[in-house]
Amino acid sequence: MMSMENKTQSNDLYWRSLEQKEGEKSSMDFLHREFPEGASELSSPVSRRTFVQLMGASAGLAGMVACRMPKEKIVPYVKSPEHLVPGKPKYYATAMTLGTQSYGLLVESNNGRPTKIEGNPKHPSSLGATNSFAQASILSLYDPSRSKQPKKDQVEQTWETFASEWETLCAQAKKNQGAKIAILSQTYASPSLDHHRDVFLAAYPKASWVFFDGGEQSNESAALTHRSGGSLRTYLNLSKAQVVLSLESDFLGKDVDSVRHTKEFSKNRKIESTKDSMNRLYVVEQSYSLTGANADHRLPVPSSHIYDVLVTVAQQLNRLGASVASLPKAKANKTEYQQSWISECAADLWAHRGQSLITVGKHQPKEVHALAAAINMSLGNQNKTVFYYKTLGHESSVMDLHALSEKLQAGQIDTLVILGGNPVFEAPTRLNLASLISTIANTIHFSHQCNETTKVCHWHLPQSHELESWGDVTNVDGTRSLIQPLIQPLFQTKSRLEMWALLSSNQLRSGYDLLTAFANQHGPSQNFWRKSLIEGVYNTGILPPMTPEVAGFPKVEPMEGIVVRFEHSSATFDGRFAENTWLQEAPDPMTKVSWENPALISPTMAKDLGVKNGQWISLETDHGQIEIPVWIMPGHARNSITVHLGYGREVANQNTKGVGFNVFPLRSLTSMNLTQVKNIKALSKVTTIASTQNHGSMEGRPLVRENTLEEFRKHPEFAKEAVEHPPLKSLWKEHAYEDGYQWGMSIDLTSCTGCNACTVACQSENNIPVVGKEQVINGREMNWIRIDRYFNGPEEDPMVVHQPVACVHCENAPCEQVCPVNATVHDDEGLNTMVYNRCIGTRYCSNNCPYKVRRFNFFNYTKDTPELMKMANNPDVTIRFRGVMEKCTYCVQRIAGAKQTAKIEDRKVVDGEITTACQQVCPADAIVFGDLSDPNSRVSKRKKLEQDYEMLAELNIKPRTSYLAQLRNPNPKMPSAGGQA
Repeated sequence: MMSMENKTQSNDLYWRSLEQKEGEKSSMDFLHREFPEGASELSSPVSRRTFVQLMGASAGLAGMVACRMPKEKIVPYVKSPEHLVPGKPKYYATAMTLGTQSYGLLVESNNGRPTKIEGNPKHPSSLGATNSFAQASILSLYDPSRSKQPKKDQVEQTWETFASEWETLCAQAKKNQGAKIAILSQTYASPSLDHHRDVFLAAYPKASWVFFDGGEQSNESAALTHRSGGSLRTYLNLSKAQVVLSLESDFLGKDVDSVRHTKEFSKNRKIESTKDSMNRLYVVEQSYSLTGANADHRLPVPSSHIYDVLVTVAQQLNRLGASVASLPKAKANKTEYQQSWISECAADLWAHRGQSLITVGKHQPKEVHALAAAINMSLGNQNKTVFYYKTLGHESSVMDLHALSEKLQAGQIDTLVILGGNPVFEAPTRLNLASLISTIANTIHFSHQCNETTKVCHWHLPQSHELESWGDVTNVDGTRSLIQPLIQPLFQTKSRLEMWALLSSNQLRSGYDLLTAFANQHGPSQNFWRKSLIEGVYNTGILPPMTPEVAGFPKVEPMEGIVVRFEHSSATFDGRFAENTWLQEAPDPMTKVSWENPALISPTMAKDLGVKNGQWISLETDHGQIEIPVWIMPGHARNSITVHLGYGREVANQNTKGVGFNVFPLRSLTSMNLTQVKNIKALSKVTTIASTQNHGSMEGRPLVRENTLEEFRKHPEFAKEAVEHPPLKSLWKEHAYEDGYQWGMSIDLTSCTGCNACTVACQSENNIPVVGKEQVINGREMNWIRIDRYFNGPEEDPMVVHQPVACVHCENAPCEQVCPVNATVHDDEGLNTMVYNRCIGTRYCSNNCPYKVRRFNFFNYTKDTPELMKMANNPDVTIRFRGVMEKCTYCVQRIAGAKQTAKIEDRKVVDGEITTACQQVCPADAIVFGDLSDPNSRVSKRKKLEQDYEMLAELNIKPRTSYLAQLRNPNPKMPSAGGQA
């Protein structure tokens, strides 16, 4: 890691992109244009087809026409529901699942329609926060492209018709105990679903039930077993870990338990004085992840070399006194820098025995997981920083899918039920599932939307959204949660529980009846049921931790040549969120690419191939071949390529079809996570990738303040001293804030991981539209919060800093001084407000904003909005019409609501009573909002910390949002950066 001394004296060390770093003309032209060329609607018209596509799933979330009276008649309640207070939302506890992982949620309901999702503080996986996937799931509920009713061979049917046909099939299956029935299901961890599965298999003992997820990463459970039988799952306790080594474990990013991990990890990085200490994070990975971006030391290594690195760590620990037995011999061809890096990391782990932790990405081979568990036990970390629990739920198995395909090919199956997912698209190509399924007499697909799998099945049964469903889930530690609906099913859909029950009992029953019946058999009283619904979580006994059986570690030769790693996407995950345009448009936290999944390569590899960003390559493995554009990623390991799953759909809604590139054909049964490249060739074709990494750049200005913990202790005022300027005097009369509330915000850059949760939460809370790939390329994205990502250091091995930037509500706001119609004005509580009705779209305010945080809606995204989409709007936020400026308001609607409640109760607003959408969602607790006039408020105390600074304070604009400088805790014995595998 580079020395950080005096970094803050110059912003020249920081760069956003290779083009900017190298001063390419195209990059500079974009930065120097205040508004992109053709920034009016007339000179860049949107075709009707493109516009309708955007309307289909989220651009229309800018909802109803603003400032204009609707002509339709409205009808009030004939009889108002009990306890309903018009305009006052209610909140209900429920849960959301992602494979076998569950998240506890609190969902806001306005007059019977859910509009906003938050984390449940009582749930162990949420702890009051959420991630971008949970935030965006509200959009999927109101997606007009959802399947609406059952169909057989494209003809609309009823559930009763299917139930009757299923009963007939089951009667025939009884003759051979279900030997010709196969169920292909997505993974889950639900006691009630398991109950109905058991009932089904008891009735048809020879039936096949297979689990498969497209982004399969089940190597952990294969490696960790218990002597009593069964597999184990790893549970990290990062709050107790002082030194962490991550081997491609993105526990702060795309790991399914990242919300809890971020909460725990960030608690040990809160610095309030020079006496405080913080944890230390080492990361070894192929491509930059959020975890790598927050590391104190990072080593770029191809994914196939991770096992060899861990073997070397174990050897070093044994020299220090550890007892990791039966180690294979590590490769000797490491550079001096790499060997020194690993040695110092191992020494730090050994010095913090019982307070250290090694974590491994689930995609890594089982040998890596087994060795990591052995090292953790040798370090005394077990049952302190890492726990092993019995695996609950069902893991994905591509080998079981292979066995099923062989049965299909042999004609042993005549009835196939596919429960969720899209296996035809996601399974290895050589299984040839599409043609095999098309030959089966009875095929049934149960899913949210039509996809490639639906196309080859006779029956399509629509699945309910989780906000329309009853159910239950089990957390990895044994904690259980109830899923309760916030709204009746919008279409003729059934929940997973209702579908499982139909398969097992041939009966159509409501989810509520099924769940209560199951709870009465397996749970306590009705009072317990009610309490569990209110709190959203109940404990039936936390699982006891177990010890994995690990012994003997074989020699695993790293793949030679160029290796491709298949990685989950921050937008689509493994493909299940592909239709969600909030996620598609949110720029990837590291690449800043949206609406795409180009292949990521290192700068060195780009030079070797002679390619630039957006240039296509032909990529061939032993299993398939694709053509895909590249994206040059600083810090990416050499001789390796990273591709993201879930793109390139051909049977999908109009927002998803043709978006990105299908990389599934490169995978095989034995290479679901990593595969070797057979041939790679640069092509002449070049395409423009939608990326925001150079948008809103404030070049040459000291924006990020960063230092080491050691230097902070020596120079605690370094952040404020970073910029020298003469005494600040204003031409304008200073604002006087003597009475009332004075709102402000503080953002801790040390805690912030750059995860995008705040961006998506703001979009949901404030009815912000999606603009589509073309407009993102033109620099017209509408997100009110952007997260700037800066590199620092050599392009092959830089460090990364993230900085969220929204309107900072300047007291001497430059935007207010130039607005000809007083559309942007200051109120007496310090808010820089926008009066949308006054705005005439001159864009002078944006031109004069030094932070470049104001957004202009060039097009009328509210036109022709589907009625269903209007239900997703927050009724407390006005809908903007075309041609006005938009920006962060500090969630003024929440401020007004809290003030109104306090006034009714004849009191002042209590500190912490108001949380902005970005603050509430943040799993790192990096954002604090409150009253600056209250010296005891959290935000006032934050702003008194020595590392607090105001971005561009030298302009004398007095922003109300300030930052706590980024601090890292590097190991002083580490070598200087400069080597790779």
